[in-house]
Amino acid sequence: MDNKTKDALAEVTKLSMVPTTPKNVVPILQTCIDVYNNILNSDQKSLEAISNHNLVQLSMELGANVENILGCDNAFKQAKLESPMKEIDAMLGKIISNTLTIGVDMFNDDSTMDHVAFSRQFEQICSTVGYVGVSEEAIKLLLISFALGSQIQEWLEALHLGTITTWEEFLQ
Repeated sequence: MDNKTKDALAEVTKLSMVPTTPKNVVPILQTCIDVYNNILNSDQKSLEAISNHNLVQLSMELGANVENILGCDNAFKQAKLESPMKEIDAMLGKIISNTLTIGVDMFNDDSTMDHVAFSRQFEQICSTVGYVGVSEEAIKLLLISFALGSQIQEWLEALHLGTITTWEEFLQ
């Protein structure tokens, strides 16, 4: 994650220094620079949490990173501008979500964990991730595809759009 975040930081820094970048975009790019620096600072803490099997710390760092990554995109949305960092932010979001998968797997040594235990554990981790204006249910539905094994993920991706619209529908 560090390398991709550093790439994003380099790209947004370069954009902020280009003379043709509109003046109203420069403060938004500075927000993105702050976001990527915060992610880099949080990355080390996430790695320490994984190595120490500290679910609480990992959850806090993941929550902070999800909020951070949304910060750059939201800054552009509020200005009613298209983010030049949209693809990078989406990729970083996937990396952060994949870290969630590691967290779920790390705290489950039993490969036969049932769906009730999995959903309880997943909900516990997701409860630490929050963002103003985004429901807890929306966060769960966004992150679940990254926390599932490859076979279940393939099944989920094969579903028609709109098949599952609530967390309760997913659990059933």
